[in-house]
Amino acid sequence: MATATILILLLSQAAGAAVRVISSDARLDFPRPAIDGAHRVPGRQTDLEPSPGAPIDNSGNVPQDVVAADFNQDGIPDLAIAFAYDDAVRWYYGSEGGTLAFQGEVGVGVHPGTLNDLPRALWAHDFDGDGFVDLAVLCSGNPDLPFPTPPSLGILYGDPIGGFEPFRVIDMASTAAPLPRFSTSLAAGLIDADDHVDLVVGHFDSHQISVIMHKHGRLWKQPRVFPVTTAGSGPAALSMADLNFDGAMDLVVANRGDLQIWQGDGNGGFAQRTTFSSGTAFTATTAADFDRDGLWDIAALDGAQSTMRVYMGLSASGTVSRVWSTSLSPGGGPVDLLTYDADLDGCDDVALIYLLAGGGDIFLGQDSAGTSPLAFRRHFSTARSPRALAAADFDMDGRDDLAIVHEGDQSYPANDDLVLDYNCFSTSGTRYLAPRSSWVPGRQISPYLDRPIGLSWDPVRSALWTMDRKDRQIVCLSSHGAGLERIPINDLGANRLLDPAGIAIGHLGHLWIADRLAGQILQVDPARQYNLVISNFSTTDAGLLRPHAITFDRTAGRLLVSDERTPRIVAFSTAGIALKSYTITGGHLVADMSIDQSSGRLWATLLDLPHQLVRL
Repeated sequence: MATATILILLLSQAAGAAVRVISSDARLDFPRPAIDGAHRVPGRQTDLEPSPGAPIDNSGNVPQDVVAADFNQDGIPDLAIAFAYDDAVRWYYGSEGGTLAFQGEVGVGVHPGTLNDLPRALWAHDFDGDGFVDLAVLCSGNPDLPFPTPPSLGILYGDPIGGFEPFRVIDMASTAAPLPRFSTSLAAGLIDADDHVDLVVGHFDSHQISVIMHKHGRLWKQPRVFPVTTAGSGPAALSMADLNFDGAMDLVVANRGDLQIWQGDGNGGFAQRTTFSSGTAFTATTAADFDRDGLWDIAALDGAQSTMRVYMGLSASGTVSRVWSTSLSPGGGPVDLLTYDADLDGCDDVALIYLLAGGGDIFLGQDSAGTSPLAFRRHFSTARSPRALAAADFDMDGRDDLAIVHEGDQSYPANDDLVLDYNCFSTSGTRYLAPRSSWVPGRQISPYLDRPIGLSWDPVRSALWTMDRKDRQIVCLSSHGAGLERIPINDLGANRLLDPAGIAIGHLGHLWIADRLAGQILQVDPARQYNLVISNFSTTDAGLLRPHAITFDRTAGRLLVSDERTPRIVAFSTAGIALKSYTITGGHLVADMSIDQSSGRLWATLLDLPHQLVRL
């Protein structure tokens, strides 16, 4: 296969048993494997690994975080769980009856084997804007090994069939700062002025915070790393809120010994940092408006003192209108909390869990500035050593339930990984049912074409062909945009597409489709009633692991295919033989391309330069 180089002409640009004692009670710390790797705290063991569709398993090792979102687009909440000692994330589909079934597992981190990367935190969001929920995964690494393993951050991008692509690393270290160590806290929000959700990571041992701003799609900017000045251990929890309502997110940093406000400047930096409270072992924070006065309040757990404090009317300068505090279960070790509307009265409520004592409490919002913002309502049971919780309407009755994961206890091997606590609050009277907004993970408002991708003109039919990546259809449109034909991707039979990315029209009116996840090209004849797929061939042997854009050169009778991850275009014959490989100067990645059949010129848009049209 011959190789060549493509020159780019820019045309235009639009504007459990910790190794070290860190808090006053070592068990409030994040579990770290022993140096010999023998410290494994499993849930209830099974002889076989789970299979897709099986009831939720308990064969994972040391769950550390859980998130709820709709991964398979069926309108029912699903779950993802980070298993620290397996270096893996598993996901489970929900059902209308409130049950969960295992669907898949993907390894995370950057080190081979297990007990090295230790995933600690998850965040669910459609980061690349393709309509499928992604997972940001933070791995703490293990600094206590003879050869310490550093932390890592990555994204599991959602695919169209309800699963996830392999772990894709995002850099969170800066050459201008010491390397991060033992990273345990993760938050997401709009740090700068654009509409792309950014990531913030707290590094517990190295007393640092990394801010990774999102460019667009799957591209991220170089991280900015900020030192954290505190007397004790570094960030244990992070929360984000626009405290001064200037359009830029501010950061609430919970170190073990104090709480700080970092006032965002809208450019990825922080104009002012203020310590506004001290404690013994802060473990978790959450932002809400408990008294509904229009100002942000912050609830924080002190695990060693077994208290919950609510800082009412917190400003970006660190001032508060008042502080409300309540004692929790003595020695219980409160470790995580969240806000949700448990009784559907329009007030923010709080659910929290106890790492040491087990179980949890629910406090209901009181909607009054003159009384306590929260009142204890009920206690709920869990398995041993609960670590994290999430809220979603798992049984589809209109009320959010709780999912709790448990890291386990060596003295009790028959522990459950997951417990669901179904909502039992009555909702008599007025129900404040806030509609789910379009940016909630997995809940998108569907236009005529939900996630169109790829576009090609069909001279045989005088029509346009495109694909709906989310609704999984191949669509034919008239020149005026009217729908002429829809081909469900499942109708393609055994050769159905995993993830269509690009489409081209051959000289016989056949469709050539790039399948980026399967690494293949399919030839489809839409005129057939059955057996629509005529042929298919793999692109991986030619080095295209993620084929993306495709166009058909009628003059030469060949296909040109780009790769999502490498700056290359490969020419294939219609029989799938690689004819020639082109390298794009500057390392640019092609998003889509089309060939001018009269002149033979190739035009493209780029993934890394989205506002430029180039001639190749």
